[in-house]
Amino acid sequence: MLPEYDFSTAIRNPYVKPRIRREVTIPIDSELYDYFEQKAEDVGVPVDRIINRCLDDVVIRLRNANKTDTVNA
Repeated sequence: MLPEYDFSTAIRNPYVKPRIRREVTIPIDSELYDYFEQKAEDVGVPVDRIINRCLDDVVIRLRNANKTDTVNA
């Protein structure tokens, strides 16, 4: 490996879409928030990142389940 790399002429991957974040306010149960807050503290990341990651996982599972249902139909 080189000790230093020059990325001044680098081109972004055109196939990767940037993730646009939207700020929303939702009511969430106190116990649920406390759980996520503790997990975020354990890992050392902001609580919104933990919640977002969990929501991403749920959406991926639901999409995969829907694909499986369509294939089996």
